[in-house]
Amino acid sequence: FGSFGNTRTYTFSFWIKRSMMSNISGLLQQVFGAGTSNNYGRMLFSNNNADEFEFKQNSSSGNFDVRTAQSFQDCNGWYHFVIAFDTTQGTDSKRIKIYVNSVLVTSFAESNYPGQNITSRINSGSQIHYIGRSSHGNFYYLDGYLADVNFVNGHGLAPESFGETKNGIWIPIDYSNKISEISR
Repeated sequence: FGSFGNTRTYTFSFWIKRSMMSNISGLLQQVFGAGTSNNYGRMLFSNNNADEFEFKQNSSSGNFDVRTAQSFQDCNGWYHFVIAFDTTQGTDSKRIKIYVNSVLVTSFAESNYPGQNITSRINSGSQIHYIGRSSHGNFYYLDGYLADVNFVNGHGLAPESFGETKNGIWIPIDYSNKISEISR
């Protein structure tokens, strides 16, 4: 990012199709992140042979680790992820909301939420951000396809800002059409 954004409230949305080109199980694959090896924020598929999705931070401003109990090993279809980060919320479970295909994730293998008002390494203008690889080296490469990637500064949004159900199927919509609604 060219300048500091809101490090307490933002939304990251993306569609992903994981690749069958490699054995994905057991490989840490980072989708998005920023920081160094000891001071980072990252969103990734974990390397615990379950391929759970994890949003983790190790930082002097505060640590957290939220990892879904759901496995994401299906390489035939697309998943839509929305991660709404808002540490201004009084309730810890509202500070990180993860939606998959428009459904709020409520079952977690790990749920150490961030403290109220902590800042994130992500959206900090002082950090280089990376999509599809580690933010602190040439590893943790993502093996898959990404589409309709959106980062929204200052808003904790729900999936309806990025998709809709048509004929019983969750599909992407043009986020730019939603900008005027959010600005109101």
